[in-house]
Amino acid sequence: MGLDMTGNPRQNSGIGEQNSSSPHGDASLEASHVQHLGLVAACAFAACFAVVVVLAPSSLLQYRFADTGAYYLAGRAFLTGTDPYTASDLFPYVYWPVATLLFAPFTVLPPFMAGRLVAMLVTFSASYGYVCLWYRLRREGLAPTRSWFVLIAVGTPTLVVLYLGQLSGLVFGLYAVGLLNLDRRPALAGLCFALMVIKPHLGLLALPALLAAAPRAWFTFLLGTLCWPIASLAVFGPGRLLEYGNVLLGMRDHAQGFAAASFSALLPLPEPVHRIAQLGILVLFLAGLAIIALRRLRHGARLSHRAVDAATAFALASLPFAIAYDLPFAAPALIRLGHVPSVPARMLIVGWWLTPWISTAFLALHHSTLGALSAILPPALAVALLASPARRPDRL
Repeated sequence: MGLDMTGNPRQNSGIGEQNSSSPHGDASLEASHVQHLGLVAACAFAACFAVVVVLAPSSLLQYRFADTGAYYLAGRAFLTGTDPYTASDLFPYVYWPVATLLFAPFTVLPPFMAGRLVAMLVTFSASYGYVCLWYRLRREGLAPTRSWFVLIAVGTPTLVVLYLGQLSGLVFGLYAVGLLNLDRRPALAGLCFALMVIKPHLGLLALPALLAAAPRAWFTFLLGTLCWPIASLAVFGPGRLLEYGNVLLGMRDHAQGFAAASFSALLPLPEPVHRIAQLGILVLFLAGLAIIALRRLRHGARLSHRAVDAATAFALASLPFAIAYDLPFAAPALIRLGHVPSVPARMLIVGWWLTPWISTAFLALHHSTLGALSAILPPALAVALLASPARRPDRL
């Protein structure tokens, strides 16, 4: 007991003691301790995984840096004047002809060094993308807790990007930079989205954000996107460009054995019907975007932040060939849910870590439908975000 400002005895409120000794306080401290241990364990696992992937001998890791082989052979094909689309059946090249110029410098290194370098670059790009997403939400006043953010950033989808050396990590970084600059630098945002079209189907993921953007973003996006076919035509001629078109039209799921992120992968349909279902899902999504675009033209209404992130997750689910290494594009929705995490949001972050592993295990056992379990994540994230209460009205 002490004296208050008037000199009268001051009663001890006991608030501090009550919080520290009450059952609710003990439970809160225990939950915080468990969360901290989980965060440390997740980071330690991610760090060990990265070290093993980079340093372990190739004989121990199947498919490690597999996708870097396609980039390496395409760069070599450019230097030797051969056809990149027939350079290898094991590592198919499915990018623009002009992109071979970007891969050519890596051929000065031995293949094993080039693979590690590309894997590190795409992982760094993905990591920087997560940082951009953090600053984007902090700018809105909706940043999640650091532990929530780190659990997403070092989650399984990021580890898959590192393991395969997948270009999707670089494209995700471009997407996140575009989101961060969409309001203040729309021209730069549109350019970042245009660079995403190095993987044409991933360029579709930028459409929801563009519906929330200023006209300058659309202009630079369209201009930059046209540069891919025009540059390919100028450097390689119409024959190579037509060949690339045939590669895209004849493309099948070239990622057999890897966890899918496309919702159509969950449909146990025979091949011809499955292809029609894939196309139907994509058409439905694009029709929805067209309706939103018409609404904007008539009323000038732009998509909110939440709607952009939810629509992008839906877009990922609608893509015919989305794989687990494309799941980072659904991360904005999951990160946004971390501002005030609910029980469904916590279940989704567990799924973020576990479903790609479970899917891969089922694929190894030749269960193709159960092997697509990770495809549940994008639509589930979109629904959870739309169902969560909006914290405040905001615009991009």
